[in-house]
Amino acid sequence: MNPSKKARTYSVAETSEILGVSTRSLYRHVKSGAAAHLHPITVGDRVVFPRRVIDSLVEPAVSA
Repeated sequence: MNPSKKARTYSVAETSEILGVSTRSLYRHVKSGAAAHLHPITVGDRVVFPRRVIDSLVEPAVSA
């Protein structure tokens, strides 16, 4: 992967750090469906979250 190109997703560890929750809690919420608003993407055992969704939760909205 080109190091200058940003990944379009965050890992569970990155997302949990950004949101201030434990990775265990985040996995539990994904499994139960309580994290559907975070749009988790599951491929096999791996779970990632779209960067735009997570960033929109922590970046203030820009007023027009």
